[in-house]
Amino acid sequence: MKITTTYQNSLEQSNVKKYGAVKNEKRIQEERTVKEETAVTYEAHNLKEELKATYEKPKKLTDKQIEQLQQKQEESKIQMLQQMAYANVSNQSRLVAPSNNQDLLVSIFGSVENALPELATTPEEAVKAIAPGGAYSVEAVSDRIMKMSYAIAGDDPSKIEEMEKAVKEGFKQAGLDLDSGKGLPSICYDTYKATMEKFELWKSEANR
Repeated sequence: MKITTTYQNSLEQSNVKKYGAVKNEKRIQEERTVKEETAVTYEAHNLKEELKATYEKPKKLTDKQIEQLQQKQEESKIQMLQQMAYANVSNQSRLVAPSNNQDLLVSIFGSVENALPELATTPEEAVKAIAPGGAYSVEAVSDRIMKMSYAIAGDDPSKIEEMEKAVKEGFKQAGLDLDSGKGLPSICYDTYKATMEKFELWKSEANR
């Protein structure tokens, strides 16, 4: 009878231990599940915030930002006028200068070739090109420069000075000393003077 009681007690203690171990394992599993669910929820929240930041609609430009963009466009046009003057004068002196903004030239002259005619390939053609009526004569080059100046300035007479400054810079970059006329062939200096005369005429007409 005593042996049976001892066995029963031992069996009960074993069952208690097993039950406790199972209960403890279940608690650990429940805690792990909660942690995993919390981590998933946190990651989902972060992902949602990232997506929101990525696909957020762009803000409308302010008046100041629009004004800055318009100013940059105007500066680009003025720079193109400067390059165009430089290219024409360089071609006059047999130096080739490429254009970086052909769209503007095409919109004003109809084609790049009209803005910057091809250079002569023989001495005879060169003489003809710089003679009166030629593609690189004083009158032809100064007219092309003024045509582009008119197009960029539009109906705003306040921009005449800015156009003139850009053209002068183009002649200087081509290598012409604006005071003495040295640095390039005399035809280039003649072209510069003819262009400046046309600017003066433009100013006087604008002030009427």
